[in-house]
Amino acid sequence: MSHPSDSYDPHAQLIISACLDRRAPWLDPAVPVPPYHLLQAASVTGRSPADIRDRLAELGHRVPAAEELAALPGDAMKLVSTHLDGASPWVGLRSGPGMRARILWVASELKRSPAELAAEYAALGFPVRDPERFPTAVGADDLVLVSEKLSGEWPWYEETTPATMRGRILQVAERLEESPAEVAARYARLGYRTPDLASAPERVGSRELRLARDAASSRESWLGDDALVPLGQLLGVVRSEGDAKDPERAAAAAVLAGRELTALGYRVAPGAAEVTGDDLRLISQEMDGATPWLATDEPVPVGHVLSFAEKHARNPNALVMRLARLGYRQVPQGSLADRVTAEELALTATTRTDWRGDTPSWLEQDDPHWLPHVLKVSSRTGRPPAEIMTRLRALGFRMPEVALPATVSDEDVRLISRSLDGAPEWLDPEAPVSVAHVLRAAHSQGASAGRVLVRLADLGFPHLPAVPDRTVSEEDVQLASADGRAFRDWLDDTVPYGRVLHAASTTGRGVQEVAERYRELGYTNVVLPDTPLPASVTEEDLLLFRLGADDREPHWPAAHQEIPLWHILMRASTEAVAPAEIGGRLRALGFGNLPAELPDTPFPGDPVLVSEVQRPEGPWIDPPATVSADHVWDASRAVGVSPYDVANRLLALGYTLPYTLRPDDRLIFSANADGSGPWSQHAGYGHILLAAKTLGRTPDEIATRRAELGYAWRDLPESTGFDEDDVLVLSEGLDSRAPWLAWDRAPSLLHVLRAARATGHTPQETGERLARLGHGAVILPGPVGPEDIPLLEAMSRIWGDVRLEHVLSIASSTGRSPAEVAANLAALGREVPVADYPTRRPAPAPAQHRP
Repeated sequence: MSHPSDSYDPHAQLIISACLDRRAPWLDPAVPVPPYHLLQAASVTGRSPADIRDRLAELGHRVPAAEELAALPGDAMKLVSTHLDGASPWVGLRSGPGMRARILWVASELKRSPAELAAEYAALGFPVRDPERFPTAVGADDLVLVSEKLSGEWPWYEETTPATMRGRILQVAERLEESPAEVAARYARLGYRTPDLASAPERVGSRELRLARDAASSRESWLGDDALVPLGQLLGVVRSEGDAKDPERAAAAAVLAGRELTALGYRVAPGAAEVTGDDLRLISQEMDGATPWLATDEPVPVGHVLSFAEKHARNPNALVMRLARLGYRQVPQGSLADRVTAEELALTATTRTDWRGDTPSWLEQDDPHWLPHVLKVSSRTGRPPAEIMTRLRALGFRMPEVALPATVSDEDVRLISRSLDGAPEWLDPEAPVSVAHVLRAAHSQGASAGRVLVRLADLGFPHLPAVPDRTVSEEDVQLASADGRAFRDWLDDTVPYGRVLHAASTTGRGVQEVAERYRELGYTNVVLPDTPLPASVTEEDLLLFRLGADDREPHWPAAHQEIPLWHILMRASTEAVAPAEIGGRLRALGFGNLPAELPDTPFPGDPVLVSEVQRPEGPWIDPPATVSADHVWDASRAVGVSPYDVANRLLALGYTLPYTLRPDDRLIFSANADGSGPWSQHAGYGHILLAAKTLGRTPDEIATRRAELGYAWRDLPESTGFDEDDVLVLSEGLDSRAPWLAWDRAPSLLHVLRAARATGHTPQETGERLARLGHGAVILPGPVGPEDIPLLEAMSRIWGDVRLEHVLSIASSTGRSPAEVAANLAALGREVPVADYPTRRPAPAPAQHRP
């Protein structure tokens, strides 16, 4: 009975793949199929372009009209092939940027007009930029210009944005020792859009190339001449040439670089062209004129401007204007103070613990941490916060009008510190203060919770929790911590149900009692499950719902939060029980939101099956995701079980597959078509024939089903049928079992002779049959037969050149004379040392008689 596949069409997969390799990227149905793809697909499949066109139309793609195909040039197959031989590899998707250079090369090879070829390539659907700008002829020396390495050969120069063409011309001029104007004229004749280089010098050297390379780019790309050259480019050149220490020399070098760039045709930003040593001191991070300099595309801190103004008795507003003139786009906004003193400058210095680490920094103009900064400065200086804020506003900092206490103490600074030690990070006045912070602060300061809340409100923190006024104990602080150790990672205002269970386990109290205790502390969001609470919770129970791999930072789930499948499988694997058993125990603890599919049988390596990279630590694939056929094979190799069993288990866990699993697939997955190992994605044609024989199907049906199951598609050899001997001769052990001869690989002469002996056919017949089965022609070196098998077996153990001792050893082991062995080896194509070999065969060894 026939079982044709109904979901995998290998021919469709081939022609809709953009590179004709049955892999992504795929043709987009919304984008017209280029004619060249029809020609290439026709060559690969052996069909006509019209057949490919009709099939793609059936598959929903927009295809060229029949008239468009008929109008294609007669040598189109040459044009669409990389080597102009009408065969793969093909010109395709990635040819766009280098298309102009390719057309010029093709014109040189075919002795044709580039202009005509450009029109033909455009008709074939290739992206040809400015087809009307191609010359009528091309010379061999022109190919030097369009080759990436100026060698006149592939790889070809990719025509990118015209704005960077100037740098390419300078590079070519330096390499060929020609003037930039001459090179530009040559490129223009080839159809490239070239810039004006009339003012460029007659000769280009390494300095000009260094000037034209974009210093801000991580890749070696050229400056674009469609934008102003910024100061950073000039300073990058100065830095690379070692003139960055002395401000006056560095400024002079930058001005010179700007003039030279202008001569090359680039437009230098006005401020950059007139930079002075004083400017370099202004933009120097250390204000000494040396590197590192402030980046032009990053904000300039107000504190930096004020510090320079104080150090050099300058007007800060004039400095801001100068920075803008130099090309700095993110300068302080609004009006700054006309002058600043050292005492005022000290008000702006701060210390951050962000990505920069513990490094001195400046208060930002619109700093989100302005309040902690003001309070800390007030504590340090003894000056009222209002006075500090007034002066900071006058200096140009922006902060809201709020009422703050007249005095601030070190204890206040510790109170607004998240770590309660007076160091960053700080509480955010715009965000709610957590219950945990209030409890910790009260316990740390020996004060009541109510007193802490009042002081936080006085200090400008309006979003406070409703914590009852009480004395806070050590146990209260432990309840507020995520892990119960009162060390770090504190709860926010929601107490997860898992944390309630954890507290019940560690304190020996009931679950309901612990929940009430949290509410008494001010935690208003303590959600318990709708089901009856467990009578007790053990330490072993905690392992069932403690999420996260790090025990020091446990993640406790809420009552209605879904327990992820991977966690259940990890727990089941550790305990060697079924996932359903873990699910039952979680439900008894009150966690009802569990994965829908939890098998009631254990399975080796469940966590590996649901890992993206086949490791039991994730990352995980969540159901009901569709797992790929490759994932099934990878998981099979990782856990050492059949891909069929892996696929079945994934289905049982709630995942979907790209194919519908069938009972017969167990045999198809198996290299011996018996459901057992080995399993391989690369089993040879023998596997297909054995599976077809076992299941009563055709080889085409087996090959198609294999492709659905994740095997690489292989075109089967054309054959009128197969028999038992075919399966036998395709097995390496000549036992009709795996391992099978590898695809497309010619078998050894020894295998042919062994197969001939096993089947009773002649070596010539066996070799021809293996060739028809897709394993290449076997050349028989003269009259050989099964009687030569011992000789070939002995030869297979010889590496390198045949020596005299090899001939004698083989003669002894095969019972032939050395002369016969030498003659046989020579007939088999091996070089044998010239010698007078004995013609006498060795005497047979005497029989061994045992007592």
